[in-house]
Formats: sequence, structure tokens, C-alpha cells
Amino acid sequence: MNISGTTYIASVILPVILLAILLVSRYIFTSRAVGQHKAGREILDILPWILVGLTFALSISRLGKYGWFSFLLIYEVYFMSFLINLSTWHLRKKQAGTLLINIGKVLRNQRLLISIFMSTIFAVTYSSLLIHQVFSKGLNYHNFDHTYLAGAIIFWSSVIMFVSRGLSTLEFRENGICYMFSFMKWERVTSYSWEKAKNNILLITFQPRFPIVSSYWRLLIPLVHKDTVNQILAQHLTN
Repeated sequence: MNISGTTYIASVILPVILLAILLVSRYIFTSRAVGQHKAGREILDILPWILVGLTFALSISRLGKYGWFSFLLIYEVYFMSFLINLSTWHLRKKQAGTLLINIGKVLRNQRLLISIFMSTIFAVTYSSLLIHQVFSKGLNYHNFDHTYLAGAIIFWSSVIMFVSRGLSTLEFRENGICYMFSFMKWERVTSYSWEKAKNNILLITFQPRFPIVSSYWRLLIPLVHKDTVNQILAQHLTN
């Protein structure tokens, strides 16, 4: 396969495959948690955003290296905002009030593990293509395929974000729930329940702020903490 064919696969086919895997995974996990109807509604809500993203990606690809640099710049601004959010979390968490119980790290979240795994695969793939290009063609600016560089930076940044979220802790506090550097006030929670198949899986549903964001959290609660968590939820969610 020639270089142009490899470039096309790396820049178009692989992201499409990743998108399809993420959509299928989201539908499967959502349908298990809240039913097929709600899972289908979530996917339908996401589709317009996906179309916008694909249109933007196609526009970026037509601009060549300048388009990829523009996309890279936009993504890295998002990545920097995540790092700022991460560094200020201990200050923002104070609004959550007194700690009621610390469940521990959330790295056992299945969707998060899949995201880490897939992002790592694509990060390694783009990095390998980048290294091969450097050794075979050098760093000549005019012959350099910037798709590999942009892809490597974007996916390694994604790995850092996913792993950071996995290393965060799940905490129930006086004014709400802290999960993956997000604070969910009790007022936003619409319902909660325990899965019948796995009695240590807590399902928290809430009103999302954006259509593309999931409307529930599926939380793994160790059995030793289940009674305490139940008492906290009963106390703060009277409806």
C-alpha cells in the first residue's frame, strides 16, 4: 500500500471505526442500564452532533495540513481547559460540602476502560506511523504528513484525560455527588435504583445540561458501603 493509501486509512477510516465502536458501546451499556428505548433516544440525540462533527472533519481534511493544525489547536485548547479543571478541582469541590463517604477510585468503570483502551490503540497507531515516516522521509516540512503528528497528540491527550478521570474518586457529599471531576447537586438527580442482576451497581439518572452528555451514571459501589450509600440517598432524595 502506498503512502497516500495509508494516510487515507489513518486519517479517515480509523476515526470512523472508532466512532462506530464508541456508539455501539454506548448503546449497549445504556440499554443495559436504562433500557433500549432510552438508549435509542440518547443515540438519536447524539446523531445531529455527529453529523456536525463529520462535516467539520471533512472540511478540515480538505484544508490539508492547515486544517489538521486548526483541529489540533481547537482540541488542545479543550485539553488545556481539562487540565485547568483538573488542577482547580480541589478548590471547586468545596462547594459540595462535607464529605459523607469516599467510595474510592472509579477506574473500574467499564465505559471508561473501553475509552482508555481504544484511545491507547489509536495513539500507538498514529505514533508508529509518525515514527516510521520520520525514519523513512525525515523531517522535511514539504514531505511531512502532519496527520500522523496531529493524531498522535490528540489521542495521547485523550489517554491522559481518560486515565486522570479513572484515578479520580467517587464521593458522596453534603450537597451532592462528586464523580470524575464533576459535581452533581442533589437537585439535578431525578431518580436512583440498584440493578437487579448486580446488586452493587447504583444507577443515578439526572437531567443532562447538553444533549451529547449521558443522562445517567452507572456506579460500582462495594457491598461494604451499600447500606451507607442507601441511607445517604434516602436522606437527600426524598422523591
